[in-house]
Amino acid sequence: MIPHDFDPLTATALESRLWLAARAATHAVAVAWSGAKVVATIRGLNDELRGWTVAARISGAAIAVATATLTHFVLLSMAPRYVASGLSSAWLIVVAATAVMVALAPMAFVRAWPGSRFVRTFRWLVNRFQNNDE
Repeated sequence: MIPHDFDPLTATALESRLWLAARAATHAVAVAWSGAKVVATIRGLNDELRGWTVAARISGAAIAVATATLTHFVLLSMAPRYVASGLSSAWLIVVAATAVMVALAPMAFVRAWPGSRFVRTFRWLVNRFQNNDE
C-alpha cells in the first residue's frame, strides 16, 4: 500500500458533524429498509423467482426488457421533439426485437452466452487487471 499524508485529514473528516450526520442518516435508512413492507415483498418475489428454471427467468427478463423498450418508444413518439431524447427510435426497436427473440428461444441464449463476445471480453479484462495488480 502506498503511504500517504492524509491520515490526520481523514481522522478529522470522520469526526466531523457532517460525517456523523451522514452516518446517522445511513443507519436510519438501513434500519427502516430492513423492516419495510416493500423489502419483504421483494424478498418474497426473489424467493419465488429462484424456483424458476433458467430458461423461464431469462424469458421473463427478456419480456420485461421488450415491454419497457416498446413503452419507452411509444412515450417518446408522443413527446414533442424538443423534449424527446436523442436516442434513436431504431435503436429502441432493435433492443425490443432482440429481447423478443431471447424470450422466444431462451435456451439458445443460455447455450450461446458462455461463448459470446461480451463474456470473452469481460474475462479478458478481468484477467488483464488481475495480472496487473500482482
